[in-house]
Amino acid sequence: MKLNEKHVADLKASGLTDADISRSGCYSVTRQQATVILGFDPQSDGLAFPYPSVNGKSRFFVRIKPDVPYQAPGWPKPAKYLSPRKSDLHLYIPVASTALKTPSIALIIVEGEKKALAATAAGFPTVALSGVWCWTSGKDAGTGQRHAIPDLNLVEWAGRPVHIAFDSDKATNGNVQAAERALTEHLRARGADVRVVCLPAGQDGAKCGLDDYLIQRGPEALRKLLDEAQPPTRKAKGRSREENGTEKEKPVNVIQTSFKALSDGTLLEMCYNPERSPFKFFARFNPATGEVDYPASVPLEDQGAMIAPYEDRMPDEGVILLPSEATPYESVAILLNEVRAFIHRYVGVSVVYEQLAAYYVLLSWVYDSFNVLPYLRALGDWGTGKSRFLTVVGNLCYKAIFASGATTPSPIFRMLQKYAGTLILDEADWRYSDANTEIVKILNCGYSQGFPVLRSEGESNEPKAFRVFGPKIIGTRAVSLGGWPGCT
Repeated sequence: MKLNEKHVADLKASGLTDADISRSGCYSVTRQQATVILGFDPQSDGLAFPYPSVNGKSRFFVRIKPDVPYQAPGWPKPAKYLSPRKSDLHLYIPVASTALKTPSIALIIVEGEKKALAATAAGFPTVALSGVWCWTSGKDAGTGQRHAIPDLNLVEWAGRPVHIAFDSDKATNGNVQAAERALTEHLRARGADVRVVCLPAGQDGAKCGLDDYLIQRGPEALRKLLDEAQPPTRKAKGRSREENGTEKEKPVNVIQTSFKALSDGTLLEMCYNPERSPFKFFARFNPATGEVDYPASVPLEDQGAMIAPYEDRMPDEGVILLPSEATPYESVAILLNEVRAFIHRYVGVSVVYEQLAAYYVLLSWVYDSFNVLPYLRALGDWGTGKSRFLTVVGNLCYKAIFASGATTPSPIFRMLQKYAGTLILDEADWRYSDANTEIVKILNCGYSQGFPVLRSEGESNEPKAFRVFGPKIIGTRAVSLGGWPGCT
């Protein structure tokens, strides 16, 4: 595999020599080749970064830097690097495998493959994340602890000096600062001695990465910068006082949610798009201008807090479908006809039921404006198309949560509490069982505002109220739900 002149020049602009480039294994790809690797069309040729083998094991993972930054509809800005669709997160490791198991060797962590190549070539063993948050796949719903990507286990962290060296613009980017602090805490928990490097901005305030710094100031200046690095500090409005009388910064309170209405009328709606980074972000509607942008998180500076999307893997697994962007529509009538045409294309139902389903889709997006809701039901035996109907209509509904008769009640309660979306319940034919009783509670209470289901939680059996109000689309074979004549 070869590199064209443009891509060679790109790599050399980061300070890499011909020998460094050869060792990297980077190669040029056409638009068609990139499409095969990524699973979508990046609309240009690109430079491929194959992830090196570790301990003799190939990882078969490639990221691509498109010649023209790629911007999908709804993305706030073009992406300079692209990962394969729905791929797992990986650590780019251009250092020798022996260094990974030798904790006396200091390690630098950066964002971006070229920076890791350049620093490692200059004598500073460096690994790279594909994004500042791409060391974690989300949080544990119970403990709140972050799930680290498996590739972090390739490194022996205990006792190792570690420097996090994100780009210079982190000084004005609260999201990067939060990621830096979270990564620091995680690596410290693994026993690493973590420091953060504050790279100065380039000429005229230009963003400066580690490769830029090495070119502009050289290895000796970087060594001095590493020696002067300190642990990260937390920024917050308030301060608390230590026992010795000195002040310390209060931790930033991260509020995870899928929807938030702020006091000024701003609306935040969680979105998911595996073709952008990060995958999870907000669509933020500004009521003053009518404009929508797409921040990864939103600071509440007057409260010393940060609003962030939920980090569980339910959207990645397709259990819940979230919007990927906010798209304007011409009128409700036109939108209704488009929804109806979509249903008509994929499902064969009567004209009346087709129209009813289209109205229900629109209702699901504004259901919180009502106090009482109907349910939509598909009744029929095996092979009559119930599941297809639920899939087609459910894909159009607001935050569709897909479940089936094989699903236990507990995750359904938690998903409804967390996302407050549309429950799509297939094969809802439970016979007499505990599961039957719990699902019937959801159906009996979920049609009306203000009727949560109370459940006992934890070893202490503390009562907890679960909000189950919301639209629901149900597929059954029997006339009565769950085999209970009293539940129809």
